[in-house]
Amino acid sequence: MKKILFYDSGKASRSGSSGGSLYSLLEIVKILSNKYEIMIVLKYPHSIISEYQKLNIKTYVIFNVTELKLKLENEKKVLFRFLKFSNRLTNLKREFFYLRSFFSKETWLLLKKINSFSPDIIHCNNRITSSLNLIILSRIYNIKCYIHQRQYDIFLPLIFKLINKKLNFIAISKSINDNLISLNISNKNIMIIPNWVDNSNHLITNQPHLNNNNFHFIWIGRVVPWKGLDKVIELLNVFKDLFSCDFKLDVFGDLNDDSSYTSYINSLVKSYNLTNHINFKNYISNKEIDYSIYSVFFHSSIRPEPFGRSIIEAMQKNILVFSTALGGASEIIINKKNGIKIDLNSHIVTSNLLFNVLNDFKYYNSLTSSAAIDVKKKYSKNVIEKLIYKLY
Repeated sequence: MKKILFYDSGKASRSGSSGGSLYSLLEIVKILSNKYEIMIVLKYPHSIISEYQKLNIKTYVIFNVTELKLKLENEKKVLFRFLKFSNRLTNLKREFFYLRSFFSKETWLLLKKINSFSPDIIHCNNRITSSLNLIILSRIYNIKCYIHQRQYDIFLPLIFKLINKKLNFIAISKSINDNLISLNISNKNIMIIPNWVDNSNHLITNQPHLNNNNFHFIWIGRVVPWKGLDKVIELLNVFKDLFSCDFKLDVFGDLNDDSSYTSYINSLVKSYNLTNHINFKNYISNKEIDYSIYSVFFHSSIRPEPFGRSIIEAMQKNILVFSTALGGASEIIINKKNGIKIDLNSHIVTSNLLFNVLNDFKYYNSLTSSAAIDVKKKYSKNVIEKLIYKLY
């Protein structure tokens, strides 16, 4: 039986993209575990390890919690020293940073795992620059390497450019694919495999909660500025003033992720007199959310998203998605066909659109039905499983 070493180098915020990538990796492992012998290596601790233990898969962590804190502090110090130099040396500073990081404990421990496990394939479950040490090792030992690009890269060091011709890339969206091409990676070495949802999940086919007197909205994500929660709150303030209807917004996200931004969000809620309308649920797992009570999912990122897993999860459950549709999210949302693309800087226009769609049951149901069908056709496990088997 051939062997695969999977490596995830993300910091694994509970409700953020790294956490999402770890759960997507788990789904891949479940598909391939009957065909390959698998080892999982995580750079940082994460609760997902228990899921691998249930599958009897070897799982290792490079840095413990104490080492993680120390490492992040040291990285900040190194970057601060680099920034003392002229801006004209920015690329040189980056080159030195990545070269220096190769001669580190991380590389040494990864090398130990390669020697003990002898993998036939290495799968790097993150962007190029965060997995660079293992990518270099894969070339030194001539091991087939897949780089599962789940985030955008804006700079690739020279050492990577010297070895990238024999590497294989998995892009989670066309947006990520285009980003890789812009970095001079050949399109023939890239395969697009989007994230997916388990097609065994039950689809909600009726929504008795949808009525013109009481609307229940949901927002899920990291409570950080670029996710745009403040824009949704500003929108709902206008919505409240324009229309005489009751509504609730439930916010699911780690409120400790960015304390200054969370304080700003709380001040907005109070100043707009929205305290009775907005409930902060903090982070809970997706399985614990009762999606059946919601009519609209707000996806409000103000910068491009690599994909948009939370979007397809809402669409699968027949919840109408209102999205800024940037980056990979623009490939999922087909405006006024399976969701609504919005401009969160045009609050009056968006408020009117929101109210009108919610009061047009026929149109609302046509959008959510189309969305659920699209998820089944493009983002279900049955579809993606074929792509993964084709790749491996």
